[in-house]
Amino acid sequence: KRIVIFEQARRLEPIGAAIGLFPNGLAALGAISKRVYDKVLDSSIHHDISQMYSIDGPTLLRETDYSKMDMISPTYLVWYLLQKYLAQDLGEALDEDIGTVLKMGHVLESFQVDDASGLVKVRVRNRNDDTTSEVTSRVLVGADGIHSTV
Repeated sequence: KRIVIFEQARRLEPIGAAIGLFPNGLAALGAISKRVYDKVLDSSIHHDISQMYSIDGPTLLRETDYSKMDMISPTYLVWYLLQKYLAQDLGEALDEDIGTVLKMGHVLESFQVDDASGLVKVRVRNRNDDTTSEVTSRVLVGADGIHSTV
């Protein structure tokens, strides 16, 4: 299994931010590393009921009770902890053929799916030296928030 994570931060440091991981994100994380997945579940806050209200007032639009569903409820944790867990786990899983699996200071510029092969061509820019490179993958996961390019 070959996994490369491109992190736009130049270095890992604690910041006052949190991340919400919903079932699909947790499943992707579990595919990357079972150890990280377990650490995240152990150190995060879970909630069973999610409520969505109207922007115009206190009208409840939808309520989801995850405790009655066959899935893990959404979970929230400090962003730095997720970065730290990934760095610790993937740092132990270095592969000579691919080099570092966690690449710091990289920003996704674009991606394109090849219709014939289904492969994804990803263009990233290294913020440290302003070079760009292309990577081809079977899967592209965006975990950079609501305004994600992905």
